[in-house]
Amino acid sequence: MKKTIILIPVYNDKGDLLKTLNSINEDDDNLEILIIDDGSVIPLTLPREKYKFKINVFRLSENMGITKALNTGLDIISNRKDIDYIARLDAGDIQQPNRITIQKKTFESDSELVMLGTNVKFYDTNNNYLFDTKLPLTDIQIKKEKYIRSCFIHPSVMFTKRIIDQGMRYSTKFPAAEDYEFFLRIILNYKVANLDKPYVYCFDRATGISIRKRNIQINSVLKCLFKHRDYTSTYWYFGVFKVLMQKIFPRKVFNIIKSKQK
Repeated sequence: MKKTIILIPVYNDKGDLLKTLNSINEDDDNLEILIIDDGSVIPLTLPREKYKFKINVFRLSENMGITKALNTGLDIISNRKDIDYIARLDAGDIQQPNRITIQKKTFESDSELVMLGTNVKFYDTNNNYLFDTKLPLTDIQIKKEKYIRSCFIHPSVMFTKRIIDQGMRYSTKFPAAEDYEFFLRIILNYKVANLDKPYVYCFDRATGISIRKRNIQINSVLKCLFKHRDYTSTYWYFGVFKVLMQKIFPRKVFNIIKSKQK
């Protein structure tokens, strides 16, 4: 039976991490968790005996940021011969029952598939429902829309270990948008897809990176678009225009637009 590992980076966020671990409920016992403690002030300790799945914690000696934490996790996983799939979650996100099992079955039904995400429900800092994402589902749709939006929600994705064995890592050149650039490289080179049902619930925290470092993120996305530019694509030009508009208008305007799409 093929084995999946869930990669979770965490920094000073034990309470939210426990919520995430408590939400992992799978029929598939062939599951493992790898937590990268990104130099938390208080080293992470967990009640591992209460969980039916194995939990490994690797601690960085100092806070290096999410890109370094994720790549450390991928480096560790690349040395494992028994892992077939890598899934992502972030501390505080809630996974729906059998999310991993369902994604793995989708992979097993399509040998060409390399990355699979899902739609996601978003909630605000007070746990009030905000909106459901409406992501493109097929490889054709995703490749069409890749320049005008992020076609994947990071905590929902699962990808095959073989692309990690081939050297795929998160780039350090796109701070606060390392996931978008990572996804774009995969989209451009492999078959990808999304599941329509929201199998992950995400909580939009006021101190989250997408708010605190919004300008850095916007600049990184723009840099990413030019790195992977396609002057023959109308969607590429629209994507650049959209990012420039984000530099002008506040984030809440775009949240309102997303909420109207539900």
